[in-house]
Amino acid sequence: MMLDRVLKAVDENEGMSVEFRKNVKQLIIKFSSIFPQVSLDNLEDRIKNVKIEKTNKLVNKKPYEYNAKENILRFSESALKNEYNAVHLLMSGLLCMITAHDNTYGFATTDNKFISFNIGYTEILSCFLVGNAGEADFYEEEVITTNIISEVIGAETLFEAYFTNNPTILFSKIKSL
Repeated sequence: MMLDRVLKAVDENEGMSVEFRKNVKQLIIKFSSIFPQVSLDNLEDRIKNVKIEKTNKLVNKKPYEYNAKENILRFSESALKNEYNAVHLLMSGLLCMITAHDNTYGFATTDNKFISFNIGYTEILSCFLVGNAGEADFYEEEVITTNIISEVIGAETLFEAYFTNNPTILFSKIKSL
């Protein structure tokens, strides 16, 4: 079973603490139970050797960042200490790994044409899956824009394009309106 393989791959990552692995596994199980139709092949490949790093806001202003090319998931140390919900940030990072393809994830392209849209949809999915009990909201503009576009082209279209890493689905839907 795919889920069992992914959970085993988490255990293979020696760079994660036991507690961190436990949290990652819980989120993967939750994701898989809500979206069983989504392939976890990318996650299985990436999770076993993803590097987890903490950065400070001088290096990276974002609360989290996933570099698909280097397979590094970075969390802002200051974001984790006080403003943001760590579970929410971790779920966002896992969504990036689930949808990763080459150097991108979700509907982002190598030239970053859809980066704001991608961020907005990742944020929407993370809130849906685990909520956001953090004190600070982030990516509010991206979420609003993504919600508006979702109303126009349909949530199913966004879902398919995001999880297949195929932004052309979005263009086709918009052209057909």
